[in-house]
Amino acid sequence: MYAASPNAGERFYLRLLLTVIKGATSYENLRTVDGTVCNTFKDACQLRGLLDDDGEWIQCLQEAKDMCTGSHLHSLFVIIMVCCNPTSPHELWNHFKDYLCDDLHNRLIHPPMNIPEPTQEEVYDYGLYLIDGLLRKNSRTLGSYPLMPESQMAVRWGIMKGNQLIAEQLRFHCDD
Repeated sequence: MYAASPNAGERFYLRLLLTVIKGATSYENLRTVDGTVCNTFKDACQLRGLLDDDGEWIQCLQEAKDMCTGSHLHSLFVIIMVCCNPTSPHELWNHFKDYLCDDLHNRLIHPPMNIPEPTQEEVYDYGLYLIDGLLRKNSRTLGSYPLMPESQMAVRWGIMKGNQLIAEQLRFHCDD
């Protein structure tokens, strides 16, 4: 049987199921646990207890949220997603999105964004846009992770963001 990395997604979970279920007759049979047909091989692995939960990643982000800024948390979140293969990255996002986006309200108010009163949805969307940018540097996207929300205003953020070096200089306030 061919090897499959945990980063291979459903292929990895299919292989995992094939190694523990004897006499499987179909893909549906592999996804069936106690009479319930799961939507994905990953769900079937979780119900069978073949996967760890995300407890260690929750603890890691819980500790980091008190010591790191939002941009550092973005990087940590991406490292967890790319290297550690959490079982439910969307739940990690939902649990920690306030901390992951804690500095973004201020960044949206100042140049180059210049949004005087950004909504919480805009803040979260911009956070997803930034995380997606970091994932792209690792040959991934938010779309690579099932159930993970994606930025709905990515084009807008890209246009507004412009040149990062100029934007950094414009954020500098002499009075401060």
